[in-house]
Amino acid sequence: MMESSTEGNEQSDFWSGQQDWKIVTWRLYESCGVCILEFEDGIVIHMLVERRYPLSKDLLQRMLDLGLEVERESSVALDLIRFIKQQIDEECV
Repeated sequence: MMESSTEGNEQSDFWSGQQDWKIVTWRLYESCGVCILEFEDGIVIHMLVERRYPLSKDLLQRMLDLGLEVERESSVALDLIRFIKQQIDEECV
């Protein structure tokens, strides 16, 4: 869910403001393989679970702190949380 973005300035500008994003909800819709981040200012980001996004360590930690909302506990949800924890740990090394 995290990788560096080199695709154009507009996309880089979008991802560069993550330190200011205030997450309201983080949800997983396993049936369609989509995670949704909803922010205080009304922005909603739909992310495919199997794709990697340039999310900062700080934003990933805030996602974990908020908690993932799921319809039911599943291996997909647990794998996603494990993956995010791994990304945070790799950033710290």
